[in-house]
Amino acid sequence: MSRTLPGWNVTVPIGYDFTGTPFGLRVDGSFDRLGGKNYNSAFNAPDLTAYSINMDGRLRIPLGRTFSRFYVLGGATTSKLTGYNQDFTNPNAPTNQQTFSNASWKWGWNAGAGFNFNFGHMTGLFLESRYFDVSQNSASGFPFTSAHWIPVILGIQF
Repeated sequence: MSRTLPGWNVTVPIGYDFTGTPFGLRVDGSFDRLGGKNYNSAFNAPDLTAYSINMDGRLRIPLGRTFSRFYVLGGATTSKLTGYNQDFTNPNAPTNQQTFSNASWKWGWNAGAGFNFNFGHMTGLFLESRYFDVSQNSASGFPFTSAHWIPVILGIQF
C-alpha cells in the first residue's frame, strides 16, 4: 500500500465572471508536489509530482451587499504525474522513476469550493480546496487505476 503525505501546491488561475449573473469560467495551471511513503517495505517512495491544466465552471454565491462571496467550481482536468517508480523487479529497491518527458497526459475531473474575501470590486484574497481524480489505468508502472489529491489554496486575486 502506498499513499502520499502532505506537500505543496502552486496554482495560477485565470477566470472571467459574467456580469449580472453568478456564473463564471476559470482556466488554471497547477503544480502539486506530494511526499511519498511506501508502507509495505523499508524504502521511502519518491515524491509524486502532478502537473495539471484545469477548465472549470464557477458558481458564485454573494454575501449581502459585499464583494465577498462563497463559490463552487468543477470541471475537467488533464495531468501528468511524475516521480513514481516503474521497475519493481527488486521490490525493496525499485528504480526507473517516471519523468515529465516520458509521462503522458491523463484526463480526469475536479470539484471544490472556496471563499473570496474582496477588498474592492476585484482585489482580494481567496481560500479554496478541490478534489482531483485523474485516471492512470494505462500509465506504465503506476500502481493504481487513478490518482487523487486535495490541495488547499490561499491566494491573491486582482
